[in-house]
Amino acid sequence: MPILETFPKPLLAAVNGLGVGIGLTILLHCDMALIANDARLKVPFMSLGVTTEAAASLLLPATTGRQRAAEIIYTEPWIDADAAVADGLALRSVEPALLMEEAGALAASVAERPLASLMATKELLNAGRLDSVREARTRESAVFAELVSAMTEPDPHSQATR
Repeated sequence: MPILETFPKPLLAAVNGLGVGIGLTILLHCDMALIANDARLKVPFMSLGVTTEAAASLLLPATTGRQRAAEIIYTEPWIDADAAVADGLALRSVEPALLMEEAGALAASVAERPLASLMATKELLNAGRLDSVREARTRESAVFAELVSAMTEPDPHSQATR
């Protein structure tokens, strides 16, 4: 993920089908995303016994609001395209057959702008959050590792260890 945090050019995404885990969290690092109107997103961190990744603990509340982020993470609902747009995870939803065409048109529109201006503006847009994203990713990685480690250690209270 560090490359996404500092990627100097605009990042655009086109979401089709299911985006699970990193399939959702990667959108938090994109500048714009289009989503097929039949696509769905979900984060299964709680069910897997782990925590967020890719600075989602910081970026998801910043994008969706704290309570909606908590709902998404704690209860793991499927997020349809309309909700993804309402939550700020995607710019707009489009017909699946038109997704790549519209994504290409959006990318072409961005690419018409002077590259130096685009890159400088992206740097300014992200400057205030870059250190926070790195810190969140570091915190998440440590807690994730602790949780995974705890899953692999034998339970001293189980019958198998007695």
